[in-house]
Formats: sequence, structure tokens, C-alpha cells
Amino acid sequence: MSKVSKVEAARALADEIFDLNNELNKAEYIMQELSDDYFRKYQKENEKDRLAILWDFDRRAAFSEVLGDILVRLVKTAEYLNDLKKQAYAEHKEAMTA
Repeated sequence: MSKVSKVEAARALADEIFDLNNELNKAEYIMQELSDDYFRKYQKENEKDRLAILWDFDRRAAFSEVLGDILVRLVKTAEYLNDLKKQAYAEHKEAMTA
């Protein structure tokens, strides 16, 4: 059995790595939108800001739901890659004992 380099492994998992990076970028943009444009923009002590917080709440809740969906996909992709790693280690261990 030949040893696979990290570069070869990354090439073999290019689609999964692309998907993972794509989802991470989306999550980062949404989190930035949520934090910079909402939580830092308004001050709860200001009466006008309280109304703005309420007015924009549903939109921000939708962003949060999308972010939650992205995070679920990230976790699934990471679990998939971890399962592949475990399978590779198991196959390597089996080959070494055979």
C-alpha cells in the first residue's frame, strides 16, 4: 500500500474541501452582517433604537436561521471528512497487521 501525501489527499477531497470553504465563507458573511449591522448599530438604552431593533428583528431572525442551516452543513461535512479519516486509519491498521 502506497503512502498518500497531504497534497494528494487534499486533491482527492477537493470537492469536499471546496464545499466546506464555501459554507464557511457564507457563515462568516452572515455573522458579520448580524453583528456589525445590527447588534453594534443599535443601543437598547435609546428609545429610537429599541423601535429599530423590533422593526428589524424578523429580518435578522431569518439571517440567523440561514446561518444555522449553514452550520449544520459544515458539521455534516466535517463529520464526513472525519469518517473518511477514521476509515483510512482502520484500513491502514488492518493492512499493517495482515
